[in-house]
Amino acid sequence: MREVKIAQPYTQSNLDSRAGEARYMLLQQSRFPFTYEDSELLLDEDHDRLLNRDYNHTSRCFNTFAGDSGDLRLETKFRTRRPEKIMAFLRQVLKADQKVTWTGFRVLASVNRKNGQPIWHLQLFAKQPGSSTAVYTGDTASNVLAGI
Repeated sequence: MREVKIAQPYTQSNLDSRAGEARYMLLQQSRFPFTYEDSELLLDEDHDRLLNRDYNHTSRCFNTFAGDSGDLRLETKFRTRRPEKIMAFLRQVLKADQKVTWTGFRVLASVNRKNGQPIWHLQLFAKQPGSSTAVYTGDTASNVLAGI
């Protein structure tokens, strides 16, 4: 069995560039595990690395998802958008294999300690049919610090 990182519970203003202390803070999750089988897939990328790899594609995806509002509105978008919209965004921005049936996702945020900018941690999960892997939706779950 594999294990994902424990998420911090969401705390408003914890992404503030001057005083924010977010480190893997949960913004939203849907049908996402704490532990999962080796045969199941987890796609996990930070947005800053995606920008380094393919700036044009990543920027286009984020602008389509959040408009030209920049990072300030992304926190709210990730917290309030319907799971189907976030899942579609993640499949696109992560260039996820379209042959895989992605069943869940999680979006976390951290503050970059060097420059105060947010880092968006983007994760997709594919649960295998018939798997006994437990999955969670929402802020209070076994894969969130307060949920333990």
